[in-house]
Formats: sequence, structure tokens, C-alpha cells
Amino acid sequence: MELFLDLAWNIHSVSPSTLNEHHRNWLCREFGEAAGERLLPVMLEFYRLCGIRKPEFMGWNQVELNKNHYAKGWSPVVDTEFSLTEFSGELDRYLESYGKIKNTINEVDKIIPDSRKDAFFSHIKYSVFAAAAMSTKILEAQRARSIASGNYDPARWTRDEALMKACAKSMDAYFEIRRLTDHYNNEMARGKWKYSMCYNPRDLYVFYPPNLPVGVTEEEIKKYAPLENPKSGSLQEINDACIVFNACDYTYGEGAIPIQSLGHSMNAVSLPKGKTLIYEFECPWEGEAVLRTAVIPTQPNDKGDIRFSVSLDDEKSQICSFKEPFRSESWKQNVLRGQAIKKTNHALLKGTHTLYITALDDHVVINQWMLDFRPDRSFYVFPVEPVYK
Repeated sequence: MELFLDLAWNIHSVSPSTLNEHHRNWLCREFGEAAGERLLPVMLEFYRLCGIRKPEFMGWNQVELNKNHYAKGWSPVVDTEFSLTEFSGELDRYLESYGKIKNTINEVDKIIPDSRKDAFFSHIKYSVFAAAAMSTKILEAQRARSIASGNYDPARWTRDEALMKACAKSMDAYFEIRRLTDHYNNEMARGKWKYSMCYNPRDLYVFYPPNLPVGVTEEEIKKYAPLENPKSGSLQEINDACIVFNACDYTYGEGAIPIQSLGHSMNAVSLPKGKTLIYEFECPWEGEAVLRTAVIPTQPNDKGDIRFSVSLDDEKSQICSFKEPFRSESWKQNVLRGQAIKKTNHALLKGTHTLYITALDDHVVINQWMLDFRPDRSFYVFPVEPVYK
């Protein structure tokens, strides 16, 4: 909120390259220099994870739909697009990322002055821990349903440790959200902010207890929930028939403006009309591939189009438009995801290649791109490390 107010007071006080500095200054002012410096990377990662999917959207369900098809116009919570297997387990990688920042916040909590403990909980810990719990609740329930769907004999379910572990983690995360909210309302600042927070806003389905194939007792939650999550492979180890870049890692980009803390990459690139981003890369594979170009789902404010073109080497440019009718299904999915993804098909040989991405209209902001030799794979997050600079 302070960022927006500072910009309202003086639009030039913060630039695309000083957003992180503004954030650092706020954290240091509120919680002290030592805590602020440690919290900045934590909060940047938290915003990235929420940018990938906001907590209230983790159920992959919607509201304000056709009431003839859905009760109240609300669709049910369903499995997410996070994959249990692709890229060495992107579901686990997402949960691990939350786990790491929770650990750092617990460490920083020890050096927060008593006079700032309540502010630290309300401004930092509650937001991060509740969002992490929502992701755990939804994704571990998805894992449990995936395990249980393998034609398991019901009598064996309670003997399957992986299934019990997923169910326990999911249910424990649901209760954690309630515990955190109770602390916010009733214990923080001796109840000064009572009724400020609600663990189930609007009584939406996504905030309900998880849909699990097996019920778990309190004793089973205590037994299984504390166990560590399976470890996914690091992104550096992934070499799975794809080449992935953040937009800011261009070879040439005259006129390009990287914007800190924006997009899944955390450094999306605003590209003026007529300007081109150029990427040179090595390709160890050959054959047909799909290029997925992810952009920030902006809209034109001049009633025109919003297009960019892509081309590899000397091939003819292919034009992509991501202008969407307001409240269309594709518009909704782009907003929920925080990305609009356009696909183009290409043929490559092994060796050095050059990719050109050109803005054909105003308001084009490129986020990431992925050249994939397995065009039919199902995944959610581009497998590339974010850029915090």
C-alpha cells in the first residue's frame, strides 16, 4: 500500500529498477536493518509464489459462473495443473520453496524486537504461513487422490504410508490456517484486531477442508504430517528436451525495460512497440518443437490490438495476439495464472540458434519463453530460476 501511495505522491519516486530497493527500505524501517536485509529475498520469493498462483485460486475453481450448471454459480475444487512428475516434480518444488521461506521467517522472528512482534506477525508471518498452508492443503490432497486412484483396495489405504502422509499434511495445513487466523484475531495485540481476518472468506469452496480419499485422526496427523516432503530435483539438473529463458536474459534488447518483481520470472521485460528482444542459444536436440511465449496479460487502452511476433533464425515471423474479450474464459485463465501463453511451432537442428521477439503494439511485456521438444507435456510452471535483480 505504501508503494502505491508513494507513486501517487510522486510517480518518479520509484522506477522499474528500484522496486526492490523500495521494498528493502520498508522492511528495514519496520523491523530493523538486520531483519530487513534477511527478509527481502524471502518476501520477493513469496510474491513470486503468489504470482504463480494466488492462495485463493489454488482450488482451480471459479465463482460467478452459470447457475444453471453450478449451484450458486460456483464450480468445485479440482486437481491443479501442477505436475507430480514433470521436471522432477514441480508440485514438490513449489511446496519446497514455501518451506524454505517459512524456515527463514522463523529464524528472523527470533531477532524481531518485542515491540514489533505483532506487526511482524500481521505483516509478514500470517501472510506467508497461511499462503503456504493453503498450497500444502490443496497440493497434498491432490497427491493423495492421485495415489488412491490407482485401484487400491480400500483395506490397504491405511497401510499406505505415502497416502497417509499426504492426507495428514493436507488436513494439518487446513487446521494451521485456522490456528493462524485465531492467533491474529484473538491473541495478537491482545485481541485489538479481532474479526479482522477470516479463515474462510465468503465461505468459498477453496477454503473448505480438503477433499481426501481417507479420513485421518488427530493421532495420524501428529504421526505423519511432520515428515519431510519428497525432494524434487534441482532445476540445474533438469535436461528434459526443453530450453527455457526468462525474458530479461536477452542477448540484445535495445529499448527493453526490465521490471523488478513482475511476473513468474520476477523481472519481466516491457518492450516498446517496434523493438526486438534477441536470444542466442545452443540446442542439443533436433526436430519439431513448440515455442511457448509467456507475457503479462495486459490489455490495450487504445482500443487496438496487443501483438508480438516471434521468429527463429531466418524463418518467417509468426504473429501472436493476446488481446482477449473481457471476462472470456481465456481472459479469466490468463488472470488466474498471471501469464498469457502463446504457442508457435518450429523445426530446429542441433547447434546455435537465434530467437527474435518483437513488439508489434504498445503494452507488450514479455515474461518467459520455453522451446519444448515434447509439445504435449502437461505442466504449470516454466522450469527456470527467477531473477532477483
